[in-house]
Amino acid sequence: MNFEIDPNEMEANAERAAEFLKSIANGVRLRVLCKLMDTEKSAGDLSRELGITQANLSQHLAWLKDQDLVQSRREGTVKFYRLSGTRVEPLMTVLYSMFCEVP
Repeated sequence: MNFEIDPNEMEANAERAAEFLKSIANGVRLRVLCKLMDTEKSAGDLSRELGITQANLSQHLAWLKDQDLVQSRREGTVKFYRLSGTRVEPLMTVLYSMFCEVP
């Protein structure tokens, strides 16, 4: 790691990292990301599986999309969500191994 970077660049990177961490620092958003680890799911399925309203889910999905952690696609009137890119998958794997796996 290069710890000798420009202070302005370090500040910008720290702000981006803080925004990213805020995105996952919520139980509902973490549960959404966990549900999407293996497969995409419709908003309706996510809402039912998580036991939350579609309106509540929509707010969390918007936050996750804004941070480019999930992507969506539409099939007719149904919207499907999946993890976006590779940035979130390694982190979710680590969190799963720390908190969800039975020792």
